[in-house]
Amino acid sequence: MPVPPNIRPVHILFRLAAMAGAGWLLAMVLNGGWQWRHILEPSGLAAALLLAATLAVAPLQRLMPAGRLPAGLAAMRRDFGLAAFGFAALHMAGTVLALGRLDYVIQGLAWTSIWTGWVAFVLLLPPAISSVPAIRARLGPLWKPVQRLTWPAAAFAAWHWYLQTRGGGLFWSVTGLLAAMEVARIMAARRRAH
Repeated sequence: MPVPPNIRPVHILFRLAAMAGAGWLLAMVLNGGWQWRHILEPSGLAAALLLAATLAVAPLQRLMPAGRLPAGLAAMRRDFGLAAFGFAALHMAGTVLALGRLDYVIQGLAWTSIWTGWVAFVLLLPPAISSVPAIRARLGPLWKPVQRLTWPAAAFAAWHWYLQTRGGGLFWSVTGLLAAMEVARIMAARRRAH
């Protein structure tokens, strides 16, 4: 089967790397070396960083419209977003399997540090589903508002990340950089409007 023209080697390499990372986490549990709880931090971190990379594309494109880096990242945005969702799904599955009982999962929703992660995951579902080309085509112009759910999902994911870790250098670097890029994008758009 021929490779579609919009799939470049970098897409294939990225997808293989993402699958290898997720596969390694699963193998560590299934081989008995780790318990399910051990995959929560790396899968959550991978999901958060990939989501941040996904969200960084639009501000970078607007700030550097002729730049090669934003153009290259834009070509990878869908891959970043789907990988973020995949690691978030692994993170949620790991949470459920680590707790081992549905009533424990439900009880966990009493803590803000837990329900914020679930809200982020639920908000990522529609953008992930609408990334399937056939569904995107059916949605037509409604596709873009569905994709914008990624921003509130990221806000809940950041809140979850903060509550789980109490911040830290990586948290503040990633969220600060995204916030600064978005503020710069909004200011540039306002200047163009006047």
